[in-house]
Amino acid sequence: MDNPVSKIQTYMYMCVVWIPEPQPEPMIPDILNRTIGPIIDHLAEYNYISGCDKCGNSSEVLNCCEIDGGYHFQCSKCANALPNYSQAVSINTKPAKSNFIAGLVGAFFGSLIGCAAWILIYKLGYIAGIAGAITAICSMKGYELLGGRLDKKGVVGSVIIMLIMIFVANKAAWTWDAYDSLKDYGWSFAELFQELNYILEESDLMGRYIADLAIGYVLTAIASFRTIIAAFHAS
Repeated sequence: MDNPVSKIQTYMYMCVVWIPEPQPEPMIPDILNRTIGPIIDHLAEYNYISGCDKCGNSSEVLNCCEIDGGYHFQCSKCANALPNYSQAVSINTKPAKSNFIAGLVGAFFGSLIGCAAWILIYKLGYIAGIAGAITAICSMKGYELLGGRLDKKGVVGSVIIMLIMIFVANKAAWTWDAYDSLKDYGWSFAELFQELNYILEESDLMGRYIADLAIGYVLTAIASFRTIIAAFHAS
């Protein structure tokens, strides 16, 4: 395990290193990093640069091609010169696009967890930015689970879902308070949710309602800003 390299063979424009597959499989990344890292550092120290493994051309972006079951980095000229170019299938290194619609559905369901936390914390008499951060994290995780991967449009879509659902959660929390006061007069929760704006205006509470929502958005931004930016850069 201390010396995982079983064979090294050098050619004009490349060096091939053989590493037996380690067991268990979770150790593979660590073995590769410990083995390949020093080799790359050594080559860089002596001013070696990346180039076509057949002709040494370093003036263009190389294509990672599969040739006879092995992977090679070749320039376009060498790849096109193969007897049968179909043997060199360029590997698409661009990450697969996410399924935007399915991702938004996942973000919606994920955001429900944050909404529940928002309402419960509000019922305790607080406006907590941590609930907004939970909404952001769960929205992005939900997008990733159903959308396939969290790309930049996924982060943006998740943030939009988060903002909408925080509005809904705040309205639901206020509706709950109204329901506790008016349920004995025959009002249902659904009716109060629909008529909340009218009730707030008649009760001169609209200003406080808007202030609570604004404070919630500010606290959410403070609590979740780093998480959102990190997810955006990682995507």
